[in-house]
Amino acid sequence: MYDAAEAGIIQTRQEIGAFVREYRNQNIQEVVSDLPDRLKQSGKASDLVVTGHAGRKSPEAHVEEEYMPAFRKLRDTIDTPEAARPSLNALARD
Repeated sequence: MYDAAEAGIIQTRQEIGAFVREYRNQNIQEVVSDLPDRLKQSGKASDLVVTGHAGRKSPEAHVEEEYMPAFRKLRDTIDTPEAARPSLNALARD
């Protein structure tokens, strides 16, 4: 079952990847000091999607117990880097 939480995880992972590619020539950690932890969280959410279809009790239980909490954490993971864009852009101009 392909659901909104799974789609949200995939979309947010793509946003994180795009952010990292966009600022690959800058020291992102200067502004987002916990970036490695955020990327690790992103990887865990991705792993959940990859392995999520095997052995789950029911689609509904899996969504409620695993996908939605992972999606919420992942959304929080991208919010700070997105908010840091103005600072990163200012550093790029210097």
